[in-house]
Amino acid sequence: MTPETTRPTPTGTLADLASAIEALAYLQRTFPTLPTLHVILLHNGASLDLQANSPDAFEQWRTALQIPPAAVELHAYYEGAWLHAVAAARGIATILTGHGLPITADQARTEQDPDGIRPTAAITVTTLPEAIGDAA
Repeated sequence: MTPETTRPTPTGTLADLASAIEALAYLQRTFPTLPTLHVILLHNGASLDLQANSPDAFEQWRTALQIPPAAVELHAYYEGAWLHAVAAARGIATILTGHGLPITADQARTEQDPDGIRPTAAITVTTLPEAIGDAA
């Protein structure tokens, strides 16, 4: 198999991204001093994928998007881990991920709060092919 035979042909037009572009513009106007993100417009404009390159940037965006800490998931993959949460911006599904965590995949797989003092993030073990999907 080749990528040409396994990946669907993209359809739609640039106009399909209008809602996601408007949501991104809203975020830029509302939070101009927050750290920069890697931004991907997904699913014909139905969602935004915001990728923070550090835990600190993720936390600033999580707070701004009013995502509760208990809604953050910790995902382990290959040799590392990342944070994942979902919100909405101007009615557009907004996926926020945080990368650059100073922990290994094994550390991410261990219990995060053994004393039960605060809610534990949901931990999902993901293989590298699952993590990068069709990009492999």
